[in-house]
Amino acid sequence: MKPSRFVKPRVLLAVSALALGFGARAQAADITFQPFGNSSTQITNFVGFDPTAGNVLNAGAATAINNAFTGSPNTQFTAYGQANVPTAFTATGSGTASIGSANVKLVFGITENVNGVAGTIGQSGSTASINSVPTGPVNYIQVFAGGTPGNNLAGTGFNSGTLILSAHVNQQGNFTVSIPANTTTGNLDNFGTNNYPSNSSVTNSGDAAPIANSVIDFYDPNYFVLAPGDTLIGAALKFGNIGIATPFNSVDPSAAFLITSTLTAVGATPVTSGAGLGAATGTPYTIGPVNGGGGTNGGAVQDQQDANFTFAAIPLAPPPPGVPEPASLLLLGAGLGGLGLVRRFVRRKKA
Repeated sequence: MKPSRFVKPRVLLAVSALALGFGARAQAADITFQPFGNSSTQITNFVGFDPTAGNVLNAGAATAINNAFTGSPNTQFTAYGQANVPTAFTATGSGTASIGSANVKLVFGITENVNGVAGTIGQSGSTASINSVPTGPVNYIQVFAGGTPGNNLAGTGFNSGTLILSAHVNQQGNFTVSIPANTTTGNLDNFGTNNYPSNSSVTNSGDAAPIANSVIDFYDPNYFVLAPGDTLIGAALKFGNIGIATPFNSVDPSAAFLITSTLTAVGATPVTSGAGLGAATGTPYTIGPVNGGGGTNGGAVQDQQDANFTFAAIPLAPPPPGVPEPASLLLLGAGLGGLGLVRRFVRRKKA
């Protein structure tokens, strides 16, 4: 009896379904986060982090915005940020878990560009359109655990302990910020004690869209425990709900930032810049006596930012070099099996 012409398609359909199964991506909830690097505390269904309000020094931003209004091509600046991370997001239950005693901290440096302005600088209602620059000279996002807590006022401790995760911006993102009139509106530091009586600030507030998507380059498996075969390398890191405000009302303005290294904060020494140098003007890293005033007041703008970031799907780990993926093996087996059916059919036909 001749073999049914429908046998081979059915076999291939079954093999294709198996191949699709091996190519699926794991969900972010498959992560168990160990904030102390061991199993003493485990947070299952981990999906991201929720930092507290932190500090961002937009080095050269005031100069870049002025240049955009005057038509100068020099419109790039660098945003250096730091914040403590006391809370983890989970996919089940209350949705959050406290990790404050683990001293988790976030540090980043991102090159940005003013790609458009509207209105008249110095007048209320003017805006600047800003985008991140993935190919810029500064591009890193890092998470540390252990060591000392980050000291927002001093600007120290944010890169202490162990580097447990690093990522970089891989897609250009755009957002728009308002530019207040160049007038002094109050103290820079409205959080508790005014630690900077010589510094004032313009007022600005609002929410920014995520700067861009980022991808993970490194993670410590002692802190992020995944299912066998899964990896965080190449997974997306998404920032959201970015609240921006000046003057400072939820956290102390930092006197120092990790600005000495362009590609990493590992081993960098905090440099006294920003609010701590209110009397020094004209440099990219100082805000001058009027934060956000621009002009001769300083090249930087310092603000408080409060964001969160979550993990997207986890890609499966690639096979070792020279070892075919399971899906490839299945397809190879299907091909050989199909070849065998063809040869058998040909022999029977000749007979």
